[in-house]
Amino acid sequence: MNSVGIKIKEIRTKKKLTQSDLADGIVNRSYISQIEKGQVQPSIKLLKKFSERLKCDINEFLEDQETPALVLDVKKALSSLEYAVINGDFSTVNEQVIEVEKFQENLLNNEKALLFFCKGKIQEMLFKNTKNAIQLYEKSCDLYSGANKEERLRSTNHLVNLYIEHNEIHKAFEYLDESYNESIYHKLSGTEKIALLINVGSAHARLGEYYSAIRFLKQAIESSKRTSIFYQTGRAYMVLGLCQRRILNYEEARKSYEHAVFFFKESEDLLNLAGTYTNLGILNRYDTQIERSIEYLQKAHKLYQHLNDDIGYLNTLYEMSVCYSGDEQYGKVKEYFTLFMKKSKERNHSPQMFKMHVLMADVYISDGNTEEAISLLEHTLEMTEKVELKQELYERMGKIYLQRDEKTKALACWEKYLTVDDERN
Repeated sequence: MNSVGIKIKEIRTKKKLTQSDLADGIVNRSYISQIEKGQVQPSIKLLKKFSERLKCDINEFLEDQETPALVLDVKKALSSLEYAVINGDFSTVNEQVIEVEKFQENLLNNEKALLFFCKGKIQEMLFKNTKNAIQLYEKSCDLYSGANKEERLRSTNHLVNLYIEHNEIHKAFEYLDESYNESIYHKLSGTEKIALLINVGSAHARLGEYYSAIRFLKQAIESSKRTSIFYQTGRAYMVLGLCQRRILNYEEARKSYEHAVFFFKESEDLLNLAGTYTNLGILNRYDTQIERSIEYLQKAHKLYQHLNDDIGYLNTLYEMSVCYSGDEQYGKVKEYFTLFMKKSKERNHSPQMFKMHVLMADVYISDGNTEEAISLLEHTLEMTEKVELKQELYERMGKIYLQRDEKTKALACWEKYLTVDDERN
């Protein structure tokens, strides 16, 4: 008789239940008899049901010794959880985590690392809690050891991706440098090596090191082509296009963005597709192709509406307003400004608010309506805490007053400009 069977019989007897009472609605009575005689080993799922029927903790069945069959079940449960999170099936992952966590103390470090990775993925994708996800990915990276290079690199890539998203680039490089050197030493390849190259490129891009970023991103794309593993290729092309745009290589940037559009369409990644359309719109504006720019920005705008992405929605309104302003279509700018303010109020302001207000003030000035411009800039001042932004507003207002030959008011704005600067110092 094994220890689990002994414990089940002991607790059942103490609760004054028959084998039939315990089996009712779960299994047949003879199966309970086989368990108690040690002839079969129940699964974790069955043990959970027995514990509920006996009103005890599932761990009471396992107090004396761990059985090989139970260990196998835990490993299977962990493998099933990994498969679910990797394939984006989050329908039952919470229950799966609970099953595995009951036996966490019996897991090896690499198995615990995998569990933390899965929990991090759940926090990131299901609950959109990137702060918790980062902490879990960190634990996963710290626990992996030995031969589990690919698995550790996977956790590192997920962690670094969130660091980059949160602009914590120096933290990202703490992991990237080690992982990159390790990937060369151990000749790692495949999807995680490609993801690592993209992350290194993205991190360099965030630091403004565009030529270094381009080198790593091209390595990732070349590796994808060589192995026919087109993993995150759309993202690689999108960041590559951004870097090429920053160094004013517009033609190459256009090609990269168009490649990104292809891959994002193929993978039905609508959010990144919208972002790439936005970048193409901005790029065409730089080339003074206003109609083409608006066309791309409208595509992005519709996608953001479909995705209920307010930040993207507001950003495309602003970018289209910039296009129409440059084309002196001020009626369109005013129309978009109204839409922008309505949505911004729903969101309790937005990161693009300052830029949109300044743009609209410029439109009022072009219309000769300097009073409206000053009123809008004063309103913006009330919402702005950053010293640099306040200085920009005071400077703009000072110039307007000077154009109106109101020198006293212009001087007052310049004095406030200096006062704000003194506060910072």
